[in-house]
Amino acid sequence: QMAEMNLTSKVASFLDPHLVLSMLDSVKEKGIFANDDISKAMLSVVEKTKLFEKHAAIAKDLGQSVDLEGKKKEVEELQNSFSEGCKQLLGWINDNASEIEKLKSEKKYSAATLNEKYMIEKKEVTALYRLAKLQYELGDYSSASTNLSRYISLTLDSDGESNDQYFSAIWGKLSADILNNQWKSAAGVVEEIRELIDSGVFGSALEQLHQRTWLLHWSLFPTFKSGNEDVSKFVETCFLTNYVNAIQTSAPHFLRYVVAGLILNTGKRRKTDVTELTRVLKQETYSDPITEFLESVVANFDFDNAQEKLKACSDVLSNDFFLCGVKDAFEENAKIFILEIYSQIHQCINMEVLGISDLDQVKKWVEKASLNAKVENDKVKVIVSSSSVHEQLSEKMNQLLSLNNHVNSVCSQEN
Repeated sequence: QMAEMNLTSKVASFLDPHLVLSMLDSVKEKGIFANDDISKAMLSVVEKTKLFEKHAAIAKDLGQSVDLEGKKKEVEELQNSFSEGCKQLLGWINDNASEIEKLKSEKKYSAATLNEKYMIEKKEVTALYRLAKLQYELGDYSSASTNLSRYISLTLDSDGESNDQYFSAIWGKLSADILNNQWKSAAGVVEEIRELIDSGVFGSALEQLHQRTWLLHWSLFPTFKSGNEDVSKFVETCFLTNYVNAIQTSAPHFLRYVVAGLILNTGKRRKTDVTELTRVLKQETYSDPITEFLESVVANFDFDNAQEKLKACSDVLSNDFFLCGVKDAFEENAKIFILEIYSQIHQCINMEVLGISDLDQVKKWVEKASLNAKVENDKVKVIVSSSSVHEQLSEKMNQLLSLNNHVNSVCSQEN
């Protein structure tokens, strides 16, 4: 059953091979699938890369031998050629840090400027891109990230034919940062890519749909693997109209991560997002204990079933590559979420009915959820106060703002 609920194969179809390998390594350790099956899957993926040592090791595990010496020699020659091709450029970059900052501040740092003022030909910039791409393919993610950043800086103002290469470089930078565990940088690149997609410059409407679906999946790494508990930016993106469309059209399985993000977003969670996600879940056939938990609480107000679903979430979370690290946080925030929804339909709550008996824990949750409530000292119960007129007005304003954003998004798509 755990194998059936594992989303590795679905998620992998939207990832770069290097990112897929990092997932498969983890899946193999958890023992969800037979070792041979995982090794075969890894072999089919690693064959698309230039990770020769890893390729040989996986083949050996399967009792196979591969001769990669010819390919390694060919790649080594390519690397030397690209390095030589951008030698002057890299030398100038290393020796002119202050000049680079000056040109950037004047918004004049570009391949054209280097050619005009310093006689560095454009082909050197192209060679730098090719070197960075090859470094990435070889698994040298740190060098790839550095050189891709250099390339991107030099082509920020480029247009025409170079656009696709520039866009590809930014995706490469994101993947390199993820694989190098540079989470803050990766989160920043996710936002850059989101803005580029929304600009409409790169590709048709259909291609943009695919790009958004890919970006959502790649953003799972900095969101859930970084150890940063703030998932608000991820949740905000998931509820943008274009991204809701991408999920429903191309990746309904992604609803697991949207629900997880929403539950973890305690204190910043909007009622409009809860309502929207419940609506989407009703329209989709995909479900698992995590999505069913939300439906039990919000759609059915079945709190007994919600607690059963929460227990079932435990194994799903433990075996999910992205969510295993937030299992404890999810379970605690899920209980807070139950408390929030329960308080909307009950003025007085006996916490024992919800299976909670720790008074200090209840006080902590009430504070974390920003509930307008009072915990009695003699009994484990919460007295929920009616919302003030100001709070009700604030909620209505948030709802109107969300509706306005939706209308603007639809209008922009039609234009």
